[in-house]
Amino acid sequence: MGPKTGQSNQELGCGSFGSVFPCEVKSDLRALCVKWPHHGEDLSSELKALSLVGPHKYVCQMEYYIDSPKGIFLILERQSCSLQSRFSKLGCVDARQARLIFAQIHLALSYVHSLGFIHHDVKSENILISPSGNVKLADFGLLKKIRKDCYVEYDYRGTRDYFAPECFSSKFVSTYVDYWALTVSIMELYYGFHPFEHPCTPRLTKNNILYNAPYYSLRNKPPHTASEHEFFLAFLEKNPDDRRNPPSFSNFAFFSSFTKDGFSISKMERGHYGSVFQPSPLTAIPKNHKKLTVPCVGGGA
Repeated sequence: MGPKTGQSNQELGCGSFGSVFPCEVKSDLRALCVKWPHHGEDLSSELKALSLVGPHKYVCQMEYYIDSPKGIFLILERQSCSLQSRFSKLGCVDARQARLIFAQIHLALSYVHSLGFIHHDVKSENILISPSGNVKLADFGLLKKIRKDCYVEYDYRGTRDYFAPECFSSKFVSTYVDYWALTVSIMELYYGFHPFEHPCTPRLTKNNILYNAPYYSLRNKPPHTASEHEFFLAFLEKNPDDRRNPPSFSNFAFFSSFTKDGFSISKMERGHYGSVFQPSPLTAIPKNHKKLTVPCVGGGA
């Protein structure tokens, strides 16, 4: 029998498969949260995925899991909020923040891809802001194994607004679909709305993804620069074979103009450019919140 955990009734987030609440684990003083499955949902796939992925600086970590008659529950390191939540409250990110978010999640995706998987569900709701002010990739429930030919058999699960064109037209996709989704997410946070979304129907959004160029919002933003336009379009080519190789992103003018001496991944990892956002210490769980004690029977990843 492992440590006990107390779950607060303060919901941090809600997704397709479960809701996330802050929690405390006795004998563990770290700030944690529990992913609680919705009725009828099973988190065993995400448990397996998190066990396979393991620790990385820009990946949200699983610390424990709970296997009970009510289902599987995941105990994760607690973050401040998601990028989507921050965007809803505070509005668009600036160019510096957009660059650092892309670079940090690029490192997370490179790590996941190097292990032989694609994430399959990159979007602003699944990119979390840590207390240090940097970002972490989360929600690995749709993780897919890459075949020997470097492709993945697609099953059409995920969030369709972030699908690359080949997700609608091909049975097999590559790691480039994760970068398409990341680029769409960054544009959404930077310009203020989804670059392909149609306000009327999902069918027209799909049509935009398949056939139309992304459009930009000029509301509360100066007109986009040529360097921004060049960078975003390079990762949103309709044909995946025409998209730029992801590691080359820092060579674009959008990144090389970041500082006088350009942009360096190694400097970013050493904190040379500071954090993406202002560090924000986590708030304690209110004492008057209800708690449920359940046994924790599994160790972390």
